[in-house]
Amino acid sequence: MTLWIYGDLNRGSDSGEFWPIWVVLVQLILGFAVSRWWAVALPVLVVAISVPAGFPPITPSNYEPLPIWVGLAFSALLAVPLVGLGVASRKVVAWQLR
Repeated sequence: MTLWIYGDLNRGSDSGEFWPIWVVLVQLILGFAVSRWWAVALPVLVVAISVPAGFPPITPSNYEPLPIWVGLAFSALLAVPLVGLGVASRKVVAWQLR
């Protein structure tokens, strides 16, 4: 996520049309792969890491942009439960396989 923030968002390049799907999948896969409850704090850590990134570039369609971390803070409201869902699904799978 840090590479995406500083490599893509900070430069203002277009991430493509389906970026919300990829972000949702990354959160679910992260929770499933880590399989620990502390992983739900990682989206909040991404917000803290993005604070030095500052503002995206000014374009004609975005003439007064908010800092990058503001958008990520709102998306963390969705990312935290998704990571939790990934962790919970891994726990259920492990419980079912016993």
